[in-house]
This record gives sequence, structure tokens and C-alpha cells, in this order.
Amino acid sequence: MDKKLRDNVAIVTGAAKGIGLAIAERLARDGAKLVLADLDEAGLKAACAHLSKEFGAEVTSYAGDLSDQGTAEKTINLASERFGRLDILVNNAGGGIIKAFTEQTPETLKTTIDRNLWTVLWCSWYAVPKMRAQAYGRIVNLGADSVRNGLWDHAAYNAAKGGVHGLTTGMAREFAKDGITVNTVAPCAVNTPQMVAITKSNPALAAKFVSIIPMGRPAEMEEVASMVSYLASAEASFVTGQVISVNGGSTMLTVVLCAANEVVEGEIKQAPLPDGSNVALYRVDGAIYATADMCTHGEASLAAEGIITGKTVECTFHFGTFDVTTGEPTGMPCEIALKTYPVTIVDGNVQIEV
Repeated sequence: MDKKLRDNVAIVTGAAKGIGLAIAERLARDGAKLVLADLDEAGLKAACAHLSKEFGAEVTSYAGDLSDQGTAEKTINLASERFGRLDILVNNAGGGIIKAFTEQTPETLKTTIDRNLWTVLWCSWYAVPKMRAQAYGRIVNLGADSVRNGLWDHAAYNAAKGGVHGLTTGMAREFAKDGITVNTVAPCAVNTPQMVAITKSNPALAAKFVSIIPMGRPAEMEEVASMVSYLASAEASFVTGQVISVNGGSTMLTVVLCAANEVVEGEIKQAPLPDGSNVALYRVDGAIYATADMCTHGEASLAAEGIITGKTVECTFHFGTFDVTTGEPTGMPCEIALKTYPVTIVDGNVQIEV
């Protein structure tokens, strides 16, 4: 196997288990020398032994709270002290306290920001001078797809991860001419031990997380690690300032058209799309049908089946300019666009992905 990270030195934070350990495994397989960091000292020792045995990796570790400035500094310095340089920093340490915003306390809010934003800020702040001095570096942050899709109970977590996304673009511009790239990998729900635990303790919430993923499943940890590996390599030399989702399609633009109960028998509900066109919704025998607004002019291009809760229907719309009475295209020239979008009902709202 081609070891594309041979002789590279990488720090992976939050590496004792879960996504961090999966990333460390992938970078070890790619030939990197590793510094692992985590609060869990026993977990770090086990991870180091595992990586050394399974991949022959040169690996060391530092246990501590990376939201503390001094701990972050010691962790970053360890790479230079042990291996003589630092090429890759993977800011994976984090973890949200997932609950409704009004149920958060001052302590949980502070913990969420500390874990997910201050760890990234301090580690990056100490890593950049070392990378600048060698005119090379790769910083890969772990963000969150929930920043884009507004996932349930993630407001505080999104505040922290949104900061990471903003830090990514700001740093990328600032250090673009120093040979340093800065990117963020933003996963959707991932099949981690924590996700497995949520599935058992709160299956309804876990089902909600998965319900917005078109592929119908969480991401695997190895799929996230694969993207991190690419961004950490020389292959990604012209990729910087990007927030890249690994999400099975869950952040295709979702537009809430209206509440399902606003669509009543015998009436047409007009709902606007971002491009200025309209979708017409109407109800027949309890099911909702969607079509382009031309249906109000007597020519319907309707879905073959009704849209009901928990079911996604691929709806084909004919968008264009039509005569009110004949339904024929008008205008010179007239463009008629044929587009297919998934439409579904989630939490009582009719929504379309465009």
C-alpha cells in the first residue's frame, strides 16, 4: 500500500476512542508518526499500544484538557520534541451536551464551547508558528453538519462548531501563502459508540438524526477518517478554507414549504422556492400532492403518488411560462425546465430538497 503520509508527523486530538481513534488508525496506515491527545489517559495508552501493534506506527501521547492553554502548548510541543517537526494537526477533540437550548445551564454551555472551540483555537494557535517555519502544514478540523441543517437540540453545540467553521475560513485566508491549508470535515450523525448509546437510550431522537440523511444511515467512522486523510495529505495542496460535509446528502438545501395542515381538500396552497418559482400543493383523499404552479392553469404535472409522513416522493416539476387558459408555453423564448426533487413531510411540515 502507498503510504502517502510517510515521514509526516501528525497530532490527533480526542484520539482515545471513536472518530479520533479511527482517524489515528487511518493516518497510521498511511505512514504518519503520531501524537495522540485526549482527557482519557488509560484510553490513550490502549490506543498507542493498538496503533503500534497493528500498524507499526511510531506513536506517543499526552493526556490533558486541551481547552487549557498550557495543555495545548505542551501537546503541540511534544510533536517537535519527539519527532522534530509537525506537519498535520487534526482538531477532533470535542463532544456536545445535546439538549434543548433552554435546558442548558451556564456550566453546560461553557463546557460545550470549551470542548469544541477553545481546544481548536489553542492547538491551532500553537501549531501555526511551527508550520510556518517549515513552510508546510495541514490543519484539519472536525466541524458539524448540524450547523447547516439546524438539527434538533444542537443550538449550543452549533454555536461552538459554527465558530470552528468560521475559524477555518479565516485561518485559511491568513496562511494561504505560508504553505498551510486549513479545512473542516463536517459529518452528519456518525456510527460512534455515543450514537449507538443514543439509539438505545433515545431511539426516537436517533431516528430523527437519521431521518434527514437521504442515504438512510449514519456515516461510518472510517468514512470520516478517509476524508481527513485526503485533506491531511499533499494531494489536497490546492484545497483550503473549505467546510466539507460527509453526510449522505443531508445538507442538500431543504426548504420548508408549509405546515402540512395548511394544505386542505379543495384548495391549492402556493409555496415559494428560493429561485422565485412556486410549488403548488393540494390534498386528495388525505395525501398531499405537489406540482409546479402551472397546475393552477389547468395543466398539472403532478407526482405519481401522494406525499405522506415518513415517505419521500420524487416529484417532477415542469417550470416555465404558460398561458392561463390553454396551458401552452408562452413567451419568446420560453424556457421549460424539467426538474425532480424529493418532497417529504417531517415534523408536520412539507419540505423539499433542492
